[in-house]
Amino acid sequence: MRLNVAIRTLQITDGHARFGVGSGITIDSDADDEYRECQLKAAFLRHPPDIGLIETLRVENGEPQQLDAHLARLAASAAALGLPCDAEAVRTEVIARCATAAQPHRLKITLPRDGHTHIELAPLDAIARDVLVCEHGEALPDRDPLRRHKSTHRAHLDRIWQAAVAAGAFDALLYNESGYLLEGARSSVFLQIDGAWHTPPLALDILPGIARARLLAEPALIGATHITESRLSRADVARATRICLANSLRGILTARRIA
Repeated sequence: MRLNVAIRTLQITDGHARFGVGSGITIDSDADDEYRECQLKAAFLRHPPDIGLIETLRVENGEPQQLDAHLARLAASAAALGLPCDAEAVRTEVIARCATAAQPHRLKITLPRDGHTHIELAPLDAIARDVLVCEHGEALPDRDPLRRHKSTHRAHLDRIWQAAVAAGAFDALLYNESGYLLEGARSSVFLQIDGAWHTPPLALDILPGIARARLLAEPALIGATHITESRLSRADVARATRICLANSLRGILTARRIA
């Protein structure tokens, strides 16, 4: 006789989950030890990952740019990850902090798991509008739902773009295990191929960038009439006649790929 013992189970009904945990009992098992083992296996439920959210935006003449879009994304991600978020309170604090920022500034909103927002404001230096972009050699997983949120779990992305900067580039292009282009480590990517403009789809588990959404709504900003969401390979990137990178802080940059 063969039996399968369900050590851990997860039942999801109407959006509610029920987690079950057990252990494999043998004739010489100790009841107290088995119970402690069950408690250990379920301990992660009482200690959720310490993941927060961030939003980074540009401030011009005391005005936070595209604040509504950033707050909407923050609130949506907070709801998805189970973080408390008072978007209107954040708005009030942001506007107050930006009021005296006459020169371009970088504003960073951090929403930790406890919901107590932290806001940083710092001067923003100008950069060239024509930049270089390299390719990151290590493939990212095909599926990673956390990539859809601008979370504090991004040290790996920071290392990637910082390495790109050290090599003289603005950013590095990221690909998944299936070979599809995802995004830059700190920007959304747009390619012109055979006269048509393309950008990777959100279905690849990429960040719904604020600048990305704006370009899809206003393709004329890069001289396009339409931008298609497409799965793009390394070969597609290699034959692109134009590459644009975009993020909320730096806007739209024209890029040239380097090996």
